[in-house]
Amino acid sequence: MVKISIVPLELPNVEQIIADIDQAMVEGLTEAGTLAQNVVMDTIQNYYVKGSGYKGLSEKYKKRLQRKGRWPHRGLISDRDDHPKLIDNIDLNYRRGVFGKLYIFELSVGVQHGIYLEKGTPKIQKRPFFYAPLARAENRMLRKFTDAISRVLEKYN
Repeated sequence: MVKISIVPLELPNVEQIIADIDQAMVEGLTEAGTLAQNVVMDTIQNYYVKGSGYKGLSEKYKKRLQRKGRWPHRGLISDRDDHPKLIDNIDLNYRRGVFGKLYIFELSVGVQHGIYLEKGTPKIQKRPFFYAPLARAENRMLRKFTDAISRVLEKYN
């Protein structure tokens, strides 16, 4: 004779798991967005020190800055009060994406001369402060996002 016992299993609350994963995605996205903003701002502040491929300022230009009392200056930050500050115009915004959830962050530069610094002009050497640093930080941003989701999945394992 065979005896079968049925032991009721406690099933996880699927709705709670979905809510936790959704919250983790928001947290991961927020961490990734903050990291992206910090990377760009650090590049702006320390460009002349850390800028890859930057040839440096010419001696002629340094002397002109010294005569005007604007040397030394740091990074891509203009010391002129009448100029909009690049570092003050890095905007990080989050917007709704898939199914009305918060899944997208947008990082933008709110000054017109940002594109000229990034891409260069015939007279101005390019100083890539935006796209190149973000490309170098892409894996770190993805790691922030995946780590947040992994923490939730480990909780239910």
